Amino acid sequence: MKRRLTVLVLVVVLVAAVTACFLLKPDEDGPKGRDDQRDPEPGRAEDRVSQQLVEVFPQKIGYEWFYSGFAEYSHRMRLDNISGSTDSSEVLVYEISGEVGDPSGGEAPGDFSLEMEYVITKDTVTEKIIRGEKLIHVFRELELLKLPLQAGTKWQKKVEINGKEQELTAEILSAEAEEEEGPVIYRVRYTVPMEGMPDGIYVEERAFAEGTGLIHYARTLGEEYDFMFEYFIFQPEND
Repeated sequence: MKRRLTVLVLVVVLVAAVTACFLLKPDEDGPKGRDDQRDPEPGRAEDRVSQQLVEVFPQKIGYEWFYSGFAEYSHRMRLDNISGSTDSSEVLVYEISGEVGDPSGGEAPGDFSLEMEYVITKDTVTEKIIRGEKLIHVFRELELLKLPLQAGTKWQKKVEINGKEQELTAEILSAEAEEEEGPVIYRVRYTVPMEGMPDGIYVEERAFAEGTGLIHYARTLGEEYDFMFEYFIFQPEND
């Protein structure tokens, strides 16, 4: 028991260290969440972006996601607004706020708040993290999905790791309903060369369900670990 506790503590420390090392610096939670009200019309930008990509995500302001994972990791998010971008008339922005869980009960230092965006265009969805010191995600900006939404779709994107530019490769592994009358689920894998990872490659996998968005996240921790860090979406019992 003492050995297992020690391993969990070491993994949490490692995850925090690796994430802090690789996150890019910014310039400056169940299958159905809570939805308080219909989203007001998010401008005519919705007519110029991909409706197939839009339908992967919730459409109501107030929707909430709750996630729970390994070593007591958790975070929650709330859809605050859907709007057009001031930079482009062909972009739809999902504005999200939230909080990463603090297993220490308030004793741990740092900022646990979360602020991010999903930016949808005519053929892509990009995740942009504005604030997320404790969020487990490695990249401040990541192109999550790209048309066509079908198995075999691949794309490449330049990312910066430790001050060096690397090419990240993404591929949609599957796009199908995994349960009878269930939503279509898109499973995507992202890989990029990274020191300290198994075979020198960082691997991240995500699953998106139509109408919900992200439902599963997994990532490599380091070459000394033979498992991936994971978190899943869940619905609080009292909801």
